[in-house]
Amino acid sequence: MNEQCNGQKKMSEAERAGVGTHRGDVTSVPQSGEGGRMAHQKEGTNESTPLMSLQPGAEGPIHTEPGGREDAGGTADAASSRGRGGEGDESEEWERRWESHSGGMERIHEEASQNPPRLSVPNRVNQLEAAELDKELIDMLFVQLNRVFALFRPSLLEAFQPELEAAFRSTVFYFSIWSGGQTPGNYFQNLVFVDGRSLHAGSLKGAPPSLSQRRLHALLFVLLPWLWARGSRFLSAREWGARPAGDVRRRVWKAVQWLETVHRCATTLNLLLFLRFGRYRSVGERVLRLRLLPKEPTLSRSLNFDYMNQVP
Repeated sequence: MNEQCNGQKKMSEAERAGVGTHRGDVTSVPQSGEGGRMAHQKEGTNESTPLMSLQPGAEGPIHTEPGGREDAGGTADAASSRGRGGEGDESEEWERRWESHSGGMERIHEEASQNPPRLSVPNRVNQLEAAELDKELIDMLFVQLNRVFALFRPSLLEAFQPELEAAFRSTVFYFSIWSGGQTPGNYFQNLVFVDGRSLHAGSLKGAPPSLSQRRLHALLFVLLPWLWARGSRFLSAREWGARPAGDVRRRVWKAVQWLETVHRCATTLNLLLFLRFGRYRSVGERVLRLRLLPKEPTLSRSLNFDYMNQVP
């Protein structure tokens, strides 16, 4: 009994001193004490092999060298070396790609410098809306004048309607185009008339209309509409279309009808050309070579949807 007790005491002392028990290939090493540095020696040799210990939080066993150094499988150094090698490969790849595309970018820059900027063409809808606004302005003025004379011989205004419309057109023309400004419709659409003959491939702005162009504009858009309206009323009132076939007055009436048909065909053809190329919205502007360009090219178009958003 005494011998058994002494053996148990010796075993407990040896365990407290740090003598580990072998479990397979892994040796349990205590975390503190002098026994934590013990090494498992191979049989028949004096060489000591590194120890492996399992510590919490580590991904794998940590090899402990006899001198007390720990090597985490060399994973940290290998990962860092691989990272530096990957960054170097990526930088070289980017350099190769940049060199391959830099030639194309230089070529595009040279072509852009050689080719002059194209003339900006305003939106077709803006040009048509400007003409419609000018027309509605004349109609509004005539409607207001009718209200003024509603209780005093309203037929008087009807008899002189062509002259009144010509007076309104001449007033708008004088304070806009003749003075070098913009018509109300062009102002709202950020448009201005320029001389189409002064435009070329590299110009972004044109010269203002010349004196001859402004005079011809007054003739085509102010005087000629008045003559056409007054002449049509005169022919209808005298019934020249009902004259015999050989009568001169009937021939004049047919000539007027033929000119009206030609004008309608020319207007239709000009509209198709305008929708295709965006230049010269009317036949008169095409004849005079008057073009519409944005007065402020960088100004964005603002749309007002208040009337469209109203709930009926």
